[in-house]
Amino acid sequence: MFLETGSSPSAPYFLRKDKFFFSHENPVYIEQKAFLEEHISNLFFKKRRLLSLTSISKQIATTKLANEFKESYNLGMVSKINQNKLINTYRGTKAGNVQRLKSMLFTKGLYRKSVHLNSDKTIPFDTGFFSCVLALPLLPVEDKEFFFTEVLRVLGADGLFAFASFGPGTLQNFYEKLLNQGKSSNCEVLLDKHDLGDILINLGFDSPILASSDIVLKYSDPGRAYEEMRRFLYLSPAFKKNCATQGRSLKNKILRSFEQCKDESGSIALNIELIAGHAWKGNKRSRETVSPDETPIFFRKEKK
Repeated sequence: MFLETGSSPSAPYFLRKDKFFFSHENPVYIEQKAFLEEHISNLFFKKRRLLSLTSISKQIATTKLANEFKESYNLGMVSKINQNKLINTYRGTKAGNVQRLKSMLFTKGLYRKSVHLNSDKTIPFDTGFFSCVLALPLLPVEDKEFFFTEVLRVLGADGLFAFASFGPGTLQNFYEKLLNQGKSSNCEVLLDKHDLGDILINLGFDSPILASSDIVLKYSDPGRAYEEMRRFLYLSPAFKKNCATQGRSLKNKILRSFEQCKDESGSIALNIELIAGHAWKGNKRSRETVSPDETPIFFRKEKK
């Protein structure tokens, strides 16, 4: 399996299989990691506290980026209560299988401090505690408006929020093939970059900059495609919950739809739209614009 980029020569972050995405085999990761490290080091934050959001086992801030902050926290996007439920559910299975399931859903202790969402999905920190919140390579939440409100709350004045999110073009060809089988689902409605920008502004963020890129994921095996789609939340909880077919029957229909997504080379080609951007809290500069040919995430440099 491999990656192709579409509308942007420098595609933004997106979530992939750990061993591929977070390695020197992926030039997109190397390019964007260097970009973040360079620009974060030129920023001035009073509190020097970083919050990184992820649901996977590796994260961009394991690099020297974390060293730019006096305090770094890694926020697991699944509450501690739900982690315990998972452990109890699989208590009769082999320890190795439980650990594998946990690693698929929860973060590892890569930071000096790791925390989890509260049971009510709020972030367990005081108002204005952080100077920077990063949700890269992907913000793994469905209720973005509620979570953006929480991010705004925990950010201090002039705080930075950078994130990436799926756009409405994600898995479009797959859903078309599923409909051809006469099966439908009330799927999560993904927001485009304009709607995301409107939400950010209405909530009180300032100077949001967002841009989207089209990415094609290719697989030789439908089973592997299914496992990655399930693991990395491409098949959202809303899709699985609302689909009329459940269990093994649903999986079989998905696998058949994948087979119909093959390109001329025989590879299963699944399209992903990724929106990446950033916004500020309380920074009343005139709003910036971005051309489609520019790297989508831009950072303010320290004023001399």
